[in-house]
Amino acid sequence: MGMHDEELNIVNFVHELKPGYLDSKNKRVPLTDTIGNKPAGFVVSAVRMPFIKPGESMELPPMVIHLYRGTWHKGIEPYKKWRKTWFRAKPMPNWLDSIDSWLTLHMNSPEGGCRYRYKDLADIAQEAKDHGAGALQLIGWARDGQDGAEPYQDTDPRLGTHEEFKNAIRQIEALGIRVLLMCKFKWADKSIPEFKSELLPLALKDMYGNFVQFDGYAYQTMSQYLTGGSRRTGAGLCHLSQKYRNLALREFKKIIELGSSGILYDELASSMLMCFDTSHRHRRGESNFKGSLKLADEFYQAARRARNDFLMAGEGPNDHLSRYYPVSYIRTWNGQWGSWNEKNHIAAWKFMNPDMIFATCVTGWDDREMVNQCLVYGYIINYEPYNFKGRITDFPDTVAYGIKAQKLRRKLWHYIWKGKFNDTLGIEASFSFASESSSNNSSNIFPNVEKPDCLYSAFENRENHKRAVIIANQHPEYQLKAIISLVNSENDFDVYDMENDRVERCSGSLTVNRRSVKVLVER
Repeated sequence: MGMHDEELNIVNFVHELKPGYLDSKNKRVPLTDTIGNKPAGFVVSAVRMPFIKPGESMELPPMVIHLYRGTWHKGIEPYKKWRKTWFRAKPMPNWLDSIDSWLTLHMNSPEGGCRYRYKDLADIAQEAKDHGAGALQLIGWARDGQDGAEPYQDTDPRLGTHEEFKNAIRQIEALGIRVLLMCKFKWADKSIPEFKSELLPLALKDMYGNFVQFDGYAYQTMSQYLTGGSRRTGAGLCHLSQKYRNLALREFKKIIELGSSGILYDELASSMLMCFDTSHRHRRGESNFKGSLKLADEFYQAARRARNDFLMAGEGPNDHLSRYYPVSYIRTWNGQWGSWNEKNHIAAWKFMNPDMIFATCVTGWDDREMVNQCLVYGYIINYEPYNFKGRITDFPDTVAYGIKAQKLRRKLWHYIWKGKFNDTLGIEASFSFASESSSNNSSNIFPNVEKPDCLYSAFENRENHKRAVIIANQHPEYQLKAIISLVNSENDFDVYDMENDRVERCSGSLTVNRRSVKVLVER
């Protein structure tokens, strides 16, 4: 179910249980078609908000419903078909092809906890390069630290001089490490003097004329968690306002002038959706995403005028914005606070757009499972020790395993990095877990295997069209017994192992050690 709309109008999907819970204490739903003589079931509604004035008219974009049978791969096909009619991605820089590992580093906090100075960066980058990283993303490098003085992009004198920062970037890039500067343009920091003098007229307004509040974040200190403490709060900014886009473009050019290879636009997909301030020269209640698309194009044109290989990456761009931001930063943990409340991460977007690049954070101190996931889904390994406040050598076990993963990728570069990601399509597989002593004792075999204990996917080499299947055993204790076959294949494979350089041969039956990965490549 979706809206066929290239203009980024707003649609919400509302799921309602009617007439309500059978048992509200335990939230049990009715299992019958009626209850209390009323129809029982779920209603799914597509809600649009055109805010039409008296005498106005508007043609709403069409809603489309497709029924399908099969996995979610089948369900996404109608959207992919429609998407081909309008999606045209901007070219990526060529240097991006060779980078599959980043280090993200937090320099300064919203409360002035200056952790690193500009002069420290070259040594940190050299250390990162020595451990496989090809890019350094910097957070909190600008005035007032992370979340401070948004949306201004001036350097912070507490961290060093403007020239020292430019020189550090120059040194890092000379090492072969690409620098990405994190920035935000969706909201204004209420604590700075420019808020009232320059930004407030450009803020999103609700239907009562008040600016749309942005509540900021509390992740640094206890005083941030206290209401009325030190949290940076502010107002959403109207991207439909040409005056604001001119200001944002001015600040964006400051970043380009520093000499980095690109940006990472944090919080790119704004939750502040509408603006009612017609002085911004748009209709009442207009979709702010329409302005974000204009801003993306203006940023892109400015970057291209400065240098052809400047990268615009973003945190979770929607599909329209991903034409300009072809690299997406995401978080893919399992559990309640994982990928937007997903129990298990699903690489649906990578399947929908195999040419898009995703970077996911690796924060654990023996984070083999996250590194495995990066291999299975073709994601950049984004090292974030101490939640991006440390150096790459701070968690040696994670990095040592990550280097093994990169070594395996290099061997199979045109398969599991440059190849087309097919997720599990074309694979017939069965799995069971077994203790290490189970070879002669069938009672130690456990046939039920569920995500996230086992991940697997197929990539297709774009040159020879042969496929590679990656299997990750995510279980902390047991070996994984796998039987793999590929549709339209002779099922004769070379087997590559994370833990050694030996290449074996099999017909699809193999064992994957706990917390490890193997790759089968069609012969």
